[in-house]
Amino acid sequence: MRIRTQLALLVVTALSIAFAGAVTGLLSLTRGALETETAKTAQDAAEDLAHDLQRLPPLSDEAIERRLQGALSKYNLTEAILERETGDQAVEQFRLKSREDGLVKQHAEALSHARPRLRQGVDTGDDIEGFAPFSGDIGTGVVRVSVSMEPVRRQLAAQTRNTLSVVVVSVLLAGLFVVVLADVLLGRRLARLGATMREVSEGALERRVPVQGPTEVRGVSAAFNLMLDRLQEADRAVRRFNERLADEVAAATRTLSEQNSRLETLNGLLLRAREDLAQRERMAALGQLAAQLAHEVGTPLGSVSGHLQLALADAALEPSVRERLGIAREELARVSRIIRDYLDSTRRLEPAIVDVRVDTTLSECVEISRGGSTQRSAAVAVQVEPAARQWSTDEGVVRQVVVNLVANALDAVSSTERRSDAAAPVRVSASVERRALRGADVTELLLRVEDDGPGLTPEQLGRIFEPFYTTKGRGKGTGLGLAICRELVQAVGGRIDVAATAGAGTSFVVRLPDGRASRSGVRPAGRLSAPQGGVTG
Repeated sequence: MRIRTQLALLVVTALSIAFAGAVTGLLSLTRGALETETAKTAQDAAEDLAHDLQRLPPLSDEAIERRLQGALSKYNLTEAILERETGDQAVEQFRLKSREDGLVKQHAEALSHARPRLRQGVDTGDDIEGFAPFSGDIGTGVVRVSVSMEPVRRQLAAQTRNTLSVVVVSVLLAGLFVVVLADVLLGRRLARLGATMREVSEGALERRVPVQGPTEVRGVSAAFNLMLDRLQEADRAVRRFNERLADEVAAATRTLSEQNSRLETLNGLLLRAREDLAQRERMAALGQLAAQLAHEVGTPLGSVSGHLQLALADAALEPSVRERLGIAREELARVSRIIRDYLDSTRRLEPAIVDVRVDTTLSECVEISRGGSTQRSAAVAVQVEPAARQWSTDEGVVRQVVVNLVANALDAVSSTERRSDAAAPVRVSASVERRALRGADVTELLLRVEDDGPGLTPEQLGRIFEPFYTTKGRGKGTGLGLAICRELVQAVGGRIDVAATAGAGTSFVVRLPDGRASRSGVRPAGRLSAPQGGVTG
């Protein structure tokens, strides 16, 4: 809503309230004055009629009627009543309302003793009464007259209409005058100020408003122009700063981009160099160690092993000597196994994916794990689901891993009593599982090897896959078996997990992906063949 409209409404409302109060007070005063004047007229009429009656000799009813009619005509009365005593406490009442109605004579119970009063409800047409006693030759009594309030009401209504007309016209003229005045003094100047503000908001900071009009408007215009001057100066400073900053940021961005590019290249080179260096150092150290061991130990071991075989073949050999020679042969076999483990740890696997008969392979692995040893005579249960009987993976990896896990399980159950609630203390199973991996569904072969052995402590469980760490006694393991198994499984894209509790057995789970689906682009390379004795850790 515009300010001129608001001012007009404000002025009209204020004037309406003021005029309403004034008109109400004026009409109230006028009404009071008219009522007082009418009451005085009624009282004067009653007193004049009483004074006229008490000076007259006894009158007949016709004479009384004429007197009452004269009073009605003279004072414009609506009713005239005469009451007089006739003796024996009797009262006669003469009532006259108009010439046409005639005089009404009747008896009253007593004389009226009321005083002049204004009856309530003037708006309903009630009258104002006048009262006067008289005493003369015609007797003693009272005169009561009534004056109509209708003329007063009509006069008040006419005055109200005239006053309201004047008030409405005055208020409308005042409102129109205020609208015109506000438009001339404020509206046009404020509109010009608003237009300038819109232009400034669109970027025209050079625009200014004229400083003219009332003092307040001039003050606002001057302050607005001063604000625009400072804003324009600040805008120029900001533009200059932004230009310098843009140039500096562009130069810094180019420099940073070049440095990032060089740093990324250097990081890639450094990472590859570190990987190559670590691999070469590891392979060099292990290869050198393995070569030295093979060279230094292989020939003497072969010679000693041959002589032991010849000595054991002698039928005349004493039992005690045969026993000692058997111990020596076993120790030589352990040294050979250590050398083979070192050689296997330095060998880099290139998976050869083929279709593997899982059920047949697992059965062969169990037989290989036993190896004819009487200490590994515990029962082994093998269970293969129909969907897992054939799988695409590296058969050599499956054989070496399963042989190692089953051999470890047989060693574990041979060192503890067999649980009475298990039909087979070692259980080997194969199944297929489908799960979500990195937002995609993958199908995996699950090879599970469980035993009822002594289990593992939390400390052992955390270090079970570390190289050269073993839970077997001194001289019974190298600690490389499980480490090599984990490397083999990871080489074919799989994973090996272990779950164990002290005194509750151990469970190894090997997850192998579908080799045809995940490594379809890999060229088959040299296969690993599992050693007949397995690599145990």
